[in-house]
Amino acid sequence: MLYVYALVDARPGPPSAEGAGHHGAALCVVARGSVAAVCSRHERIDVAAEPDHLWRHEHVAERLMERHAVLPVRFGTTVTDEAALAAVLDEREDEFSDAFERVRGRVELAVRVLWTAPATDIEPPPGATGPGQAYLRGLIAARDAASAIAESIHAGLAAHAADARHEVSITPRLLLSSAYLVDRGDVGMFLEAVEDVSRSHPGAELLCTGPWPAHTFARPLGELR
Repeated sequence: MLYVYALVDARPGPPSAEGAGHHGAALCVVARGSVAAVCSRHERIDVAAEPDHLWRHEHVAERLMERHAVLPVRFGTTVTDEAALAAVLDEREDEFSDAFERVRGRVELAVRVLWTAPATDIEPPPGATGPGQAYLRGLIAARDAASAIAESIHAGLAAHAADARHEVSITPRLLLSSAYLVDRGDVGMFLEAVEDVSRSHPGAELLCTGPWPAHTFARPLGELR
């Protein structure tokens, strides 16, 4: 059985198989055309989403992205053998090659926006009739205002990225979860933008992590099912 960590652009040549994967297993490379998969061999493998396993998976992808365009593969992905993996790489080579061009020289930065939701004593909007209807309209108005803040924060950051994904999650603590695909040379500029946006929204706390391999932007390409 092969556990697959990442797909790597094999041009001008496949990556080295240095390092170890889960349970200390040696890394190996299955290359087909312009695409290589970095794997480890196991008689059987059962990895849970625990910190040690997650970080081992991530470490392999991070080491590879130092020299190659990388598409991280979903944690826990296995294939039966080299022939099965080679068949997937052959079938989807063009798709993977296009994706490599998209992430080449770029990294992913993740931003979570925390906030303190306003008190629920909401002033009814003009035109509201009846206490129940006024309350519901007030809740809708407050949610719309929070959504506008989240979208404004995201737009300010997305302007400094090659691509972006975001999800507005209006809870008492979380307002926005987002990911940005940023040119490696522009990471400093993006972090400055995070600071600028944070100063513009004093009621929000922006938490930025990375740079990481482009997990968000590899899906569903990084799923070998």
